[in-house]
Amino acid sequence: MPANDSSCVLCGKPLVRGNKIAEEINGTVYLFDSPDCVVLLRKLVSVYGPEFCQIFAN
Repeated sequence: MPANDSSCVLCGKPLVRGNKIAEEINGTVYLFDSPDCVVLLRKLVSVYGPEFCQIFAN
């Protein structure tokens, strides 16, 4: 899980009760505020490779 679990791992918007989406990508669970952020991170990983997600895991 990302170090800061109160905001979206991709865009940084605050996570509120109704808009928190947990998604596993390459064995790590990330929290997002919208399905668009999930899709965007998955696309970025497909282009740049699985190592790309490591910058978000800290």
